[in-house]
Amino acid sequence: MSYASKLGRARVSPTRPAAAGVCDRCGFVYQHKDLQWQFDWRGPVIANTRVLVCGRCLDKPQAQQRAIVLPADPLPIIQARPEKYAVYETDQRVTSAPPIIDPVTGIPMPQGDVLVTETGDTRVTQEVGRPNGEQLAAAQTQYQKVQYGPTLAAITAIGDGNYTVTVNCSKAHGLTTASTIIASGLLAKAADGTYTVTSVPSATVFTYTTQSTIPASTLWSTSSAIWTANVGFPYGMTQAPQTGN
Repeated sequence: MSYASKLGRARVSPTRPAAAGVCDRCGFVYQHKDLQWQFDWRGPVIANTRVLVCGRCLDKPQAQQRAIVLPADPLPIIQARPEKYAVYETDQRVTSAPPIIDPVTGIPMPQGDVLVTETGDTRVTQEVGRPNGEQLAAAQTQYQKVQYGPTLAAITAIGDGNYTVTVNCSKAHGLTTASTIIASGLLAKAADGTYTVTSVPSATVFTYTTQSTIPASTLWSTSSAIWTANVGFPYGMTQAPQTGN
């Protein structure tokens, strides 16, 4: 009576016996010494997965599981000479006074001193003029889990007769001081444009400052809209321009 060998692909030798083992993938029996450990990428290193396989089932490490290590960009060099972008883009404010003439040499001595803040930062000039031209489609939709672009539930916008617009919303607006908003379609054109929120008296009320006086009356109409925005400002500026002509 014939029978099938239970040793599968293992070699049997009466003179040099060796242990047999089952491949963890295909299930065939091989000489245990012919089975190999399967290694694979685990982040930045090759690790043993503790899977013992035959030569047919042995895979190459999967590169998609390898951690991406980004090199320095750009590669650092010795004695680098980068452009002085911060200096070129900064218009520093200085004191102004008539020059003093040195009585000995007759050479005028400049009197301009760079102005600095209480924290030691150099003061820079601020752009002036009514900010406008922003479109809803150009506003970034989301950044760091903060939603930008949706229209606020504003119901009234009231001018104080000077430079402040107070906006009331029917529900929480989610704004904070220094947030950026875009106003459009208000009855006073000076109140339209991109502005920085100056104060948040409550969860449904906020104010912003215009560059010119506005009527002391309601500015809201059926075509008015105010929405949030994430706008990049020029170097050295932290808020939208709000003063000037």
